[in-house]
Amino acid sequence: MSLVSEFQVEEYHIVKLHADMTIIAKPVEVELQYYASYSSEYGSDGKWKGEIGIGFRHVPVDNEQAIVSEVALNGKFSMLGEDSDEGRETFEKRLRINGASTLIPIARAALTSVSAIMGYPNKITLPNLSVMAMKWKKASAKEEMSE
Repeated sequence: MSLVSEFQVEEYHIVKLHADMTIIAKPVEVELQYYASYSSEYGSDGKWKGEIGIGFRHVPVDNEQAIVSEVALNGKFSMLGEDSDEGRETFEKRLRINGASTLIPIARAALTSVSAIMGYPNKITLPNLSVMAMKWKKASAKEEMSE
């Protein structure tokens, strides 16, 4: 017997990872900015397929032009389902909640690892985020997943 989740991660990619160690070498008050976009379509194989793009950046409160850190990921997901409005709604809800819940820890680990490898005492991390409260932009299936 094989236990397979109904909602599957097909692949993910870190598309941007940046940390400005000259800024984080000294304590600086930062705010977290993010973007989140998704697209979905029904495939001829009977699966819903979708992609999400999420990105996070820390910017100094007093200078939003200076980016302290930035990480962006794209993830592709699928789920068996019917080609209906209800099927689309169910898939898109899982895409936004389960998909983001899958990618956020990867983004957190990437930022923390990069700052630890650089040896600075003020490591960069993402705070706990409520995926239920995230604001999403719906993109067309062909549109690039970015801000």
